Amino acid sequence: VEAALGLAASSVARALGADVVVIGLPLPEPDKGIRAVALHPPTSVTLVDQEEPTLPLANHPLLATAIQTGRLQRAYAPRKISITADLYRCLGFEQPGPLLIQPLADGETMMGALLVGNPLSQQNWSARDEQIVQAMGAALAASLANAGRREGRLSQKDHSAELQEIRDEAAQRVDELETELKHQRRRAEELATKLRLREREVAEQDQAAEAAIWQEEMSKLTQARAALETELAEWKERAERLARSKAGQEATRKSEMVVSLVHELRGPMSSITDSTDWMLRKEAGGLGEKQRQFLLRIEANIERIERLLNDMVVKITGVAGPISRSSGMMAPAAVVAVIEKAIETLSARFDESQLSVRTDAPPASDLPPVRADQDGLYQVMRNLLSNAAQCSTPDSEILVRVHPEVGGSQIEDTPAYLLISVTDTGGGIAPEDQQRVFQRLQRTDAPPIAGLGETGDGLSVAKALVEALGGRLWVESEVGVGSTFNFILLVAG
Repeated sequence: VEAALGLAASSVARALGADVVVIGLPLPEPDKGIRAVALHPPTSVTLVDQEEPTLPLANHPLLATAIQTGRLQRAYAPRKISITADLYRCLGFEQPGPLLIQPLADGETMMGALLVGNPLSQQNWSARDEQIVQAMGAALAASLANAGRREGRLSQKDHSAELQEIRDEAAQRVDELETELKHQRRRAEELATKLRLREREVAEQDQAAEAAIWQEEMSKLTQARAALETELAEWKERAERLARSKAGQEATRKSEMVVSLVHELRGPMSSITDSTDWMLRKEAGGLGEKQRQFLLRIEANIERIERLLNDMVVKITGVAGPISRSSGMMAPAAVVAVIEKAIETLSARFDESQLSVRTDAPPASDLPPVRADQDGLYQVMRNLLSNAAQCSTPDSEILVRVHPEVGGSQIEDTPAYLLISVTDTGGGIAPEDQQRVFQRLQRTDAPPIAGLGETGDGLSVAKALVEALGGRLWVESEVGVGSTFNFILLVAG
């Protein structure tokens, strides 16, 4: 039987590409351990010592678990691999590695164990390899059980013939499993080749059809960007001249001019930004690297123009007072739609930073109408979400909450309002830095604020817009956790 098991160990190693295969039979007291009657390849333990290695269950917990439970045991994780070091040393290997232990059992009778390891290559086993080891273990257990039953029936003179039959049966079963393994691997390679060819055909067909469309769209975006930058430069020059000539006029008049300018410029800017984001999301799989970089440059330039616009707003309005806006009644559905639009506009930035955005809001039917305008609310949400995207850690979640508050629910004689908040995972803002968050025209040599994403005047503009709508914006932050920017809008009476 030992000779037949030696051939079986070599066949198992060849079929799986394993570094070492051991087949062990129980010691005279089965609950004490096993003796390695077949070891492939031979090591110094068998070549020099000329004796079978013995593996006591008390010294090898993974082997003991396999024998006691009758189930396949695996050692892949570093902690499990480390506990097999003594077992590998008993077999003549200095370094441990991934290991599979399959118990050999015939019903309730333990026949031994099959050990398959990779102490040299350190290669882990696949699920398919585990299935093959289990099948080979079942075949070996059956062969050992048959050998035991036949040995009781055969006389000494028939023992050699029966042993040869057992050996042939085990070799045949191993060859069958090896053939099946090769067939499955060949089938997997064929399917992978067909999939690659199909993907290449689809890519070539789509590329020819979309090349002209992309070229036309990019040409339009380039022209629109150039026209917008020219118009912005003209408006900025006119605004600066007007500011110099009207330096002594009232702050309200300057604010009305800024609001008019903002309204005219943000329309085409939002259109170009939305188109660029849509193209990045819609055609993400079919974009070439140059096309993607081109669209990202367009988006970066639009953001730069927006920062210049915010700087211009701050320079013209100064600290004389908030931006003046007309706040008409805004329907609940429009409030939700504006928030969703702001999230959708920045979706490409969220994807690049591996961020998710979750909105916690009641149904639109449960929200009251508020005193606001869509452009102002959109700009506030965009600035707050942009700050959250810049400072949040990758693979985290940004939370947007919308909650109506009944008048006087927290403070007596207060009107009803809608509370909107944006929570990030930026690590929080220190209390001494929170007073600088909404400062206008921050000095360039001032130290950066930890936990804050916006380095320009986006947050100060957002605060001015909220206050112009009759609301209030503030920040709540905890160092090491994150920040929440809250603002309220009064309910329309």
